[in-house]
Amino acid sequence: MMTLPIIKVRDKHSGLEHVVGTDTHDVLLVNEDGSISYMNLQNGEGSGPDSVYEFVTEFDGCWTTIPWSEDGECSFQRGDIVRHRKHPEWGNGVIIDFSASNKSAYLYWDHGVAAKKWHGTVLVERLQKAGDK
Repeated sequence: MMTLPIIKVRDKHSGLEHVVGTDTHDVLLVNEDGSISYMNLQNGEGSGPDSVYEFVTEFDGCWTTIPWSEDGECSFQRGDIVRHRKHPEWGNGVIIDFSASNKSAYLYWDHGVAAKKWHGTVLVERLQKAGDK
């Protein structure tokens, strides 16, 4: 596992903030000078001076753990009980299998919204072990 600072952006119009990577349209770009820029692929806006988004520069001490080790191996295993980072209301799920790239996991969700049991595929980066904050 690797631990990284959480990167947030703020919508300059609404003031709403979100963690980069919690929306499927989020992209971080590495510029030629080594700095980073944010882009929302859905609306085409970024973090430039005349753009809609800006980085939240006040570090609140929050870090995130990404589910790959430094050698690129996925840290989850079949049978792990997990929760979706963005949708905790889905309840807990159990990992049944992984895609060939190990970037997605196939899960059975045991409860959550209306206590429905269902199954589906989720990007591994969007999962956390049940009980982790």
